[in-house]
Amino acid sequence: MLRHRTWAWVCAALAAVLLACGQKAEEKASEKAAEKIVEMQMAKEGQKVDVDLSKGSVKIESKEGDVTVSAGEGVKVPDGFPKDVFVHEGTVKTATTEGGNFMLAIETEDGATKVAETYKEKLKSEGWQETRTVAMEGGSFLEYEKDGRSLTVHLMEDDGKTLITVAVQKAE
Repeated sequence: MLRHRTWAWVCAALAAVLLACGQKAEEKASEKAAEKIVEMQMAKEGQKVDVDLSKGSVKIESKEGDVTVSAGEGVKVPDGFPKDVFVHEGTVKTATTEGGNFMLAIETEDGATKVAETYKEKLKSEGWQETRTVAMEGGSFLEYEKDGRSLTVHLMEDDGKTLITVAVQKAE
């Protein structure tokens, strides 16, 4: 896993990706400058980073492994995402990959209770074992295990929509 400071730069780059969406042509120069600043700072920490805000993604290459973060319009479920992990219908807002680990943020019009019940049903049918469920007002937190892998689903309602965060961690 990457160090804490590295993740701070990933977050900064991701914020720049989100802010860059919908820019006009004259703003592209500042976009390129932001890309170079993040790349240079990460290089000081020994991390090779490829920031391309026009594609809505950040890729970090290090001796610990590669991390890719995509955000903005048209984000897709990443290649290699486990077929036995249900992905709820909705708009994928961010996708992160690190080796065999994945994280998705999906926005849907469905309520959190309906989404939680759907995840419980679909994951059980794929052989995932529920290890913990926490229900709270406007959301839920679900944890599962299968074949040494762990899966976390976090649901939170806001302004009539539900944000679903799905994190899959490979077996150690």
